[in-house]
Amino acid sequence: MKLLYTIILILSIGIIIPGCSPTPSEFIHIGAPVEGGVYFSEPITNEEKIEEVRDIFNDLKNIDKPDSPIKKADADIVIKLRTQGGAISEISEYVWYVEDGTSIIKGLNDNYKVIPKEKTDRLKALILATGIDLDSLVPRIDTDDSNSE
Repeated sequence: MKLLYTIILILSIGIIIPGCSPTPSEFIHIGAPVEGGVYFSEPITNEEKIEEVRDIFNDLKNIDKPDSPIKKADADIVIKLRTQGGAISEISEYVWYVEDGTSIIKGLNDNYKVIPKEKTDRLKALILATGIDLDSLVPRIDTDDSNSE
């Protein structure tokens, strides 16, 4: 009888475990900031894109806090690189594109940095290559009351 229970247990584990999909150890979230929060994309687990994000955000120059207030909701994108199954954000930055082709970023600890034009272009290309439409991340509320009776 114990042998039968042991066989059933082993078979059950053999069926259950392959059905569980592991959480990726690293992934990127790209988000659309709005007043009061951020709407994020599905996780991007492509290793080449993860390394590209690391390279873009590596060795950036610190800058002073801008004179004019910058609201997080006015950022162009939010990008996060999460590790250890999503529990830790290695990179978590609000990004504002600047007219001269550079970007300003603000991290979790309220430090500001500048992304040079070359790296900004690479970041924009990376986001474009993912196929993510930032506008589609934000739910739209129809406020047109002209059809109401």
